[in-house]
Amino acid sequence: MKLPFGIKLPFSWFGRKEITPPANTTDIRPGRVEMTGGLQANSEMLKALYEGSYKGLEFASPLCYTPIATLVSLMGIPIPTSSDKRTQEVLNEITSQMFSKFSKLHARSLLHGTAWRFPRYNKDYGLVWEEIPDNIVVDILVDITSNRVKEIYTSEQITLKTGKSIRDTVQRDRHFTPAKVIVKYNIGKYSDYTTRNIAGTLPVSFSNETDESEIRGRSVLARILRDLKDYHDIDFMISKILAKFSPKQVQNISNLDSWLENNLGTKNRDRLISYDLFERDFILNIADKENTQYVFAPSDVTGAHEKALQRKFLKLIEGTGIPEIFWGGLATGNHATTREQWQQAIQKTESTRNQYNEAYKQLFRGSLNILEVVNAEKYADFKIRWNNLEAVDEKTKAEIFSRFASAINTMASSGTITLKQLYELWKKFSPDSGMGTYEEFIKELKEMASFQRLVKADYFTGLDGFGAGGQR
Repeated sequence: MKLPFGIKLPFSWFGRKEITPPANTTDIRPGRVEMTGGLQANSEMLKALYEGSYKGLEFASPLCYTPIATLVSLMGIPIPTSSDKRTQEVLNEITSQMFSKFSKLHARSLLHGTAWRFPRYNKDYGLVWEEIPDNIVVDILVDITSNRVKEIYTSEQITLKTGKSIRDTVQRDRHFTPAKVIVKYNIGKYSDYTTRNIAGTLPVSFSNETDESEIRGRSVLARILRDLKDYHDIDFMISKILAKFSPKQVQNISNLDSWLENNLGTKNRDRLISYDLFERDFILNIADKENTQYVFAPSDVTGAHEKALQRKFLKLIEGTGIPEIFWGGLATGNHATTREQWQQAIQKTESTRNQYNEAYKQLFRGSLNILEVVNAEKYADFKIRWNNLEAVDEKTKAEIFSRFASAINTMASSGTITLKQLYELWKKFSPDSGMGTYEEFIKELKEMASFQRLVKADYFTGLDGFGAGGQR
């Protein structure tokens, strides 16, 4: 086909060159390997998004909290177990002391991608698991032979209050090796020093979703940041439309001055500027000459937006890899779909636990190394088991049950868990809790429901027989 002079087609289906995907290109020699510990998260942005204070994403923040909080509660805590009695006693003491830190550690790792902890000893507080923010870890040196981290450098500016209305800024640079920790102050009046690293370990990285050779992990929100922005914009537009489409009053009148005087007590037409239909309880109209009508927003004015939010919500779930039942809402689809999501929930919880096992082994081992020096004792080896109730004290057991119940409550409230699934889940994650058979579980559950009704009964129930003058 010959086109008229001067006219060009914007594109052509003919003679189009096929584009080769990058994965099919020839390998480059030599290969490039990244071993500098990169992929540092934007901690400030992620923290503000999680807390709901990031400007421009406020409507999306509720979607960031529930799935992470539910997963963290369902994970429970790691319990180190040893065949040596004294070692187990010391491990129990460490677990009890650090119990409140486990959930914060898991949440930070999932949110920021990487959470660092360094075991050290403080003369006033004893064993300490120091939190090291990922954004102050500036250099990571890796041994090219073993592919293990051999040195870590951190740099941070610290603002201190040294007196009333007096602040001091300190820049502290630290160099961690398995043998020692070198501390230098580039800003401030503090003296440099070097101390022995009695833990024998470097700061431990709890990394989420790392590739085989990576040190730093990825936030569960990393893949959905663009979608979270879209969700915020759509939800914000719905609120804006509904706010703008407030009811409008249409007043048919025979004489404006007469209507103003009857309803507003004045003939001044400027009063219409401040007229508020929500404050009018009574309107006087002349029969057969005046009437009042109202215009409301169409029922489908936000229909397209609502559908877009549903589609975007499902995409957010797919992007995080966190099952839908962890998000607090009703699971979509039929019973088979819900059962499939339930299996995904179990697999997600177990895989998240497993990725931290080696890091916890290193952290507890470093803690034992410190206490060996402090207590002049030698401790045996140990293994990591999650929610091992037989190995902890009663206080820790109660805390484990409390957090597990919090996660279950989120799913039970949305109707995404059956009694059978609840029973199987409890046995799966807490095999030592003495659940008994399913029939025993249901019987005791009914007894607990009756007890709850008794506890929540109205305080004044049964007081009808008491008169003003005393008991009758």
